[in-house]
Order: sequence, then C-alpha cells, then structure tokens
Amino acid sequence: MAKYRPFVNAIQWTGSNVIEIRQFVRNSGGVINDAVIVDGILTLKQLPGDELRPDAPIQVLVTEWVVIIGVTVNKLTNTVFVATYELAV
Repeated sequence: MAKYRPFVNAIQWTGSNVIEIRQFVRNSGGVINDAVIVDGILTLKQLPGDELRPDAPIQVLVTEWVVIIGVTVNKLTNTVFVATYELAV
C-alpha cells in the first residue's frame, strides 16, 4: 500500500496480490470489513452505515484501483487513477 498525492490510501488489484488486499482491508480503519475474490473479481464490502445507506458491495476488476478517502471507498480505472494522483515519495 502506498501513499499518493493528494493523500489517499490506495491499492491496485493485480489479480495476484491477495495478501496486500487483505492487509489493506485490515488497515482501512473499518471502512471495509470484507474482501472476497471470485473468478478474479475482487468484491469489497463496506461496514453498514444506516438504514438509508445500505451496504453496497464494490466489485473491482484486475488493474482497477481501490481508493479510500476518509470514509468513502471508490474504485478507479488505472487511467483515471494515474491522471488524478501522484505517488508521494
């Protein structure tokens, strides 16, 4: 997991980085509490918010990025991610 500018927590699903995905889920601050991989598709489940905002699983395809900003989880294509964020060194 790397830090990117503007500062966000992000990880790219490569199809083979299961251990990194599990670590990312554990370190997400409770925003995501489950990661299941079925046929190469990563499915993330968020903690339920309230009755007005039910849990909606996020399906992430290989090469897509999972980005956490505060309590918001987004998935971005590689093209959009690279155009939006810069690696902080």
